[in-house]
Amino acid sequence: MPGTLNVGGHDIITHTGTAGAGTINLVDQAGSTILTDSGSGMSISSNVAFPAGHVIKTSEYNIPRATYTATNFPVDDTIPQITEGTEIFSQSYTPSSAATNILIRVNNLFLIETSNIADATYGALFISGDTDAKLVLLGTYSGTDVNSHNGNLSGEVLVPSWSGAKTISFRKGSGHHAVQYFLGSGGYSAATTVYGLGNCPSATVVVQEIA
Repeated sequence: MPGTLNVGGHDIITHTGTAGAGTINLVDQAGSTILTDSGSGMSISSNVAFPAGHVIKTSEYNIPRATYTATNFPVDDTIPQITEGTEIFSQSYTPSSAATNILIRVNNLFLIETSNIADATYGALFISGDTDAKLVLLGTYSGTDVNSHNGNLSGEVLVPSWSGAKTISFRKGSGHHAVQYFLGSGGYSAATTVYGLGNCPSATVVVQEIA
């Protein structure tokens, strides 16, 4: 049945509705509801302040396996541009709140050369609306034979949040590299499709909103 629990001159718990049902509210000293139980689960009010630095949302996306006819980033000491290299990942993202920071991780991106061009692996992360890269990743050069040079890229960057939808993208700057192909067992002479890397999450982009 409806009722109120009062402690120290403050109504800290209220119940409305019928006995055995209805809604229970936990209230702070200013009279603001901080927790509500309507019988189908509890909800936390926006009046509750969490410690700074907590994660409010995490999303993960797979970078698919593919080959490309591609171009390199210019080899100079300027920030890669969103018009350079070749796009291998693109995802529209709308933050839950503009009052957060966003941590973006690129994990386990494997690039392997498909022709005899001695390029190390590298790439960059972009957010639409800004032509400059937000993060540049340089892979360790690894040569297995004269036809196969490969490397693995991983890294993260913290950026301010934004309002509305923007596109997060990753562009590889090394022209002859395929994505998530591997070295087969047949003499290491060609990139090979193995282990379901086209569909099984292996190279991923993880987006976390941090308040």
